[in-house]
Amino acid sequence: GDDKAGPTGEMEKVLDAMLSELSSEEIEQAARTSYVYFLAVTKEGYVDAPSGLEHLRRSKALAMARRCLVADKGKPDVALTRLRSTLVWRKEMDIDGMRTCFQEDDESHATMRSSLSHSMSTGQFVVRGYDRDGRALQLLIPRLNVSGDTPEAILAAILYHAERAIAGTERRSGNAHEKFHVVFDYARFKISHSMPLAAAKLVVFALRDHYCERVQGIYLLDAPLVFQIFWNLIRPFIDPDTKRKITFLTGQKEKKKVFGRFFDKEEAVSCILDDGHLVGSHDVHKYLHEVPFDFAYDEVIDVKE
Repeated sequence: GDDKAGPTGEMEKVLDAMLSELSSEEIEQAARTSYVYFLAVTKEGYVDAPSGLEHLRRSKALAMARRCLVADKGKPDVALTRLRSTLVWRKEMDIDGMRTCFQEDDESHATMRSSLSHSMSTGQFVVRGYDRDGRALQLLIPRLNVSGDTPEAILAAILYHAERAIAGTERRSGNAHEKFHVVFDYARFKISHSMPLAAAKLVVFALRDHYCERVQGIYLLDAPLVFQIFWNLIRPFIDPDTKRKITFLTGQKEKKKVFGRFFDKEEAVSCILDDGHLVGSHDVHKYLHEVPFDFAYDEVIDVKE
């Protein structure tokens, strides 16, 4: 489905009613699921007037309510329950801490920082490239797994990237889009590279429960036969809505047919288009500490003096 269609008049009434049920603190936290709003209330963000901030807060809280309502098939009570449980979960996971821990180098997030750094040390996760509409691509390379990583650490690293992909999409598309692409590059995959089942379940459930209407598509690329073993283990835990978004693609021809429709080669990693310009591995330290949270790795950053 398209991710930028505005709510209809009928839906707007329902969303307004949902928001009226929330406390001002809940509205604030719902708005903070937007990185644009998060920046506006924390530090670098610039908002011209308090009324601008009010408007931004309301529109971003409404956006979260709408995602929940769509995911829960238009049932406002179920959607409100989901929204509230997601706000609690985001606090428990310290998503806001994830967003800032590499930029601020604060002592209170030292443990989180070292755990995330360890899980990402091999370059197995990164956000690289955007489709023509400005949706970011989250790339996962299972053959670069960090052996012995705990399920909780793997979950945190994947959520860190989901948040970066969401933030990048929001900024790059000028607030028009809120979904990102997920690509697993299964080339040269061995069964020893499999994510532990406990970790895979945590990831599947977190995305299902707390990232509704955030994923545009999930692509499993060049999966060898041995991948079927892992797939058969995890498949029963994947909900029908997510299953519909999963596409297996093997070989350049299949990948070009799909990705060529919405990615330019200048914005494509070479595993999705063989003539993609985003080649080679990324510098993990630079990506974590220097590239702003809402930018993809290869993006040119204008430093305004």
